[in-house]
Amino acid sequence: MGRRGYLVLTLALALVFFGILLLPSTLLARLNAERTLTSQSALQALYLAEAGAWEAIARLDSQNGPGQAVWVCRTAGASCTPASPEYVGCYTYSTTQPTDCTAPSLPSGGTVTLWGFGKTKGGSVRWVRVSYDTANQTVLSWEVLP
Repeated sequence: MGRRGYLVLTLALALVFFGILLLPSTLLARLNAERTLTSQSALQALYLAEAGAWEAIARLDSQNGPGQAVWVCRTAGASCTPASPEYVGCYTYSTTQPTDCTAPSLPSGGTVTLWGFGKTKGGSVRWVRVSYDTANQTVLSWEVLP
């Protein structure tokens, strides 16, 4: 094989080598994009759960009693339902760990434990468990659950 043959062989090996390096990086980029989408949905569910916990605290402080589960849409329209194209998700609160956006319930007493729950349109759910001192209006603990 002449000098030209070695050059072609070296070039071919270099292309194969760089192709092998490129394949895993494209697969990793795709997986990272999927992970980013799911993490954004989980983060949105967390924001909704926190909204539920804060609403429960506000209702405890004002002694208004439980309200209702809240549906959240991107724009303020006439009606926001899970069937709306602008629907983002829902949140609620409860004395026990909720599994869906159902009618909320409030605990009673001096030091209470309540749950904030958030669920996105895509089905991601998150919970926040809060220990709250109603007499001093103080959050004693705030725990984000997976």
